[in-house]
Amino acid sequence: MARFLIRRFFFMLIVSLCIVYFVQLGVLWVDRSTEFIQTQTVPELLLTALQNSLDFFAGAFRGDFGSYDTVGGPRQVSELLLQALPASLGLLFLSTLVSIAIGLPLGIFVALRRKGGLTFSVLSLTMLGISIPSFFLAMLLQQGAIWYFVHFDRRIVSVAGFGWDYRHMLLPVIVLSARPIAYLMRTSHIALERVLQEDYIRTAYAKGLAARAVVIIHALRNVGVPLLTAAGVSLRFSLAVLPIVEYLFGWPGLGLRLLQGISNSQADLAMTFALILGLLLLFGNLLLDLGYRYIDPRLREVA
Repeated sequence: MARFLIRRFFFMLIVSLCIVYFVQLGVLWVDRSTEFIQTQTVPELLLTALQNSLDFFAGAFRGDFGSYDTVGGPRQVSELLLQALPASLGLLFLSTLVSIAIGLPLGIFVALRRKGGLTFSVLSLTMLGISIPSFFLAMLLQQGAIWYFVHFDRRIVSVAGFGWDYRHMLLPVIVLSARPIAYLMRTSHIALERVLQEDYIRTAYAKGLAARAVVIIHALRNVGVPLLTAAGVSLRFSLAVLPIVEYLFGWPGLGLRLLQGISNSQADLAMTFALILGLLLLFGNLLLDLGYRYIDPRLREVA
C-alpha cells in the first residue's frame, strides 16, 4: 500500500506540473498573438512558460499563489481561492449526493423488476440524459423558469446568482447531476442484471434462500467495483461541466474564476484554479483506487 501511495503521489505531482505548464503556455501564447512585433521565439516562449511554472510552484509551496489585477488594485489569488473553493465544493458534494441517491436505487430497482418494456424505457431515457449537452439543459431550465415567472408572476427559482438556499442551488444541482444520474442508472442496471444471470445466483435460489438475501449478500456485493467506477465517472462528469454551469448561473466558484482568469489573461489566477480542479479530479481517482482495494481483496496484492 505504501508503494502504491508513493507512486500515485509522484503521478499527481507530474500531472500538476503539466496542468500549470500548459495553462501558463496558453496564456503566454495568447499574449504573444496580440503583439504587433513578436518579442519571443517559440523555443523562448516554451522556456519562459517552464520558468514561470516553476516560480509558481515555488510560491505555492509557501502559500503564495500570486496576484491578479482588479479595478481597485492588485489582489491576492489566495483570497479569491478561499471564497471560490467552498462554493464549488458545495455544488459538487450536493450534486454527487443527489446523483448517487437517485441513480443507483433506480437502476437497481429496474434490474430487479425484470420487465422488458420498463428496461427499454429506462435505457432510452438514460441514453438521452447522457447525450444532452449540459449547457443546453441549463439554458432550457433558465428559459422555463423565466417563462413561469412571466406567466404566473411568481418566482420559484433563481436563474443566476449565489446563495446557499434551494432557489439558487436547485438549477445548478440539476444540471450537474443530470448526466451522472443517467450514467449511474444505466451502469447499475446493466451490472446487476448481468450478475443476476450468473450460475451462482441460480444456485442460491435453488438452495431456498430468500430473494432479498440473494440480492443483498450475493448480487450487490459482486457489483461493487462497477458501481464504484460509475460513481467515479459521475464525479468526472460533474467536474468537466462545472466551469460551464458556474458561468451560466453566475456561481462564483472555481470554474467561473478559471474562465475569468483565462479570458483576462491573468496567468496566476488561471493556473491556480486549473490546478485546484485538477487536484480534485486526482484525489477523486485516488479515493476510487483505494475503494477498489477495499472491495476486492485481490487488488491489494497488486504492487
